[in-house]
Amino acid sequence: MGKFLRHILLFLIATVAMMAVLDVCYTQIFETSPPRSKFQLLRNLKGQKIGYAFLGSSRVDNDIVPELIEQETGKKSLNLGFQASKMYDIHTILRLLKEYDVQSDRVFVQMDYTFNAGGHSNMMLHEVLPFIRDNEVTRRHFAVLPDHDALYYVPFYRYAAYDFKIGFREMMMNVLHKRTALALSGGYHPVFGHEQKENHNTLPDTIWKSNPYFDSIRSFADKNRLDVTYFCAPFDTKTKNIGYVKLLKGKIPNLRDYSQSIRDTMSFANHFHLNDVGAREFTTQFIRNELKKKAP
Repeated sequence: MGKFLRHILLFLIATVAMMAVLDVCYTQIFETSPPRSKFQLLRNLKGQKIGYAFLGSSRVDNDIVPELIEQETGKKSLNLGFQASKMYDIHTILRLLKEYDVQSDRVFVQMDYTFNAGGHSNMMLHEVLPFIRDNEVTRRHFAVLPDHDALYYVPFYRYAAYDFKIGFREMMMNVLHKRTALALSGGYHPVFGHEQKENHNTLPDTIWKSNPYFDSIRSFADKNRLDVTYFCAPFDTKTKNIGYVKLLKGKIPNLRDYSQSIRDTMSFANHFHLNDVGAREFTTQFIRNELKKKAP
């Protein structure tokens, strides 16, 4: 019996040791490889200065073209919009700009119906996960998950549990330095074509009294003297309850309203998101109205 228990103990020790080695190897690869994900782009800018940072959801991810901004202003910009991001995620990214000492002349935060939403973006969680131990900000971002302690403390658990996103295949893509189009375009994720879906065309008809994470964003920006501008990206003119934007402006009086600035339906992939043609048109508008007048 004692010999059997010793074998079990040795097996457990060997397993934990192997998991620890794999954890170190995977993490080192993600940390040192050329950026593939948007979060790696941000992390790779530690200690650097950029012109403009754009924070938000897919309505930044699909709508802001950093390449055009750099061409027109001569300043580097970064699209930090994550699919399905909520105020919780935007607050984390804003804090990470400070944590990673990424200095930006101006920060733009896209506001819309997410003011009426709690929760978080799974897409962003997956991208941050290899770096959960980077600092207290990345660690606390996972506090919303029931297994957050296991993700942080158990070696290799996060890579095994989320193998479909950060497992062997993604690790090998990093080893082979396979860059993504997104990483090469400053975080811009273009959408092509035009496909209107009737089940995704209506804004809320009421607005929350407040959003605690938006309050945290504004408080953090004020405390750290960040030049933050809030804006609303375009909606298709056929979007229902467009009056919601007026309610949003009641909560954010200095909101820059571009909700109806693109009038051609064919410039939209759907009611809420621009396609590549529309994104370039909107980015050009934004440069003219918001950036060039402050650019030196």
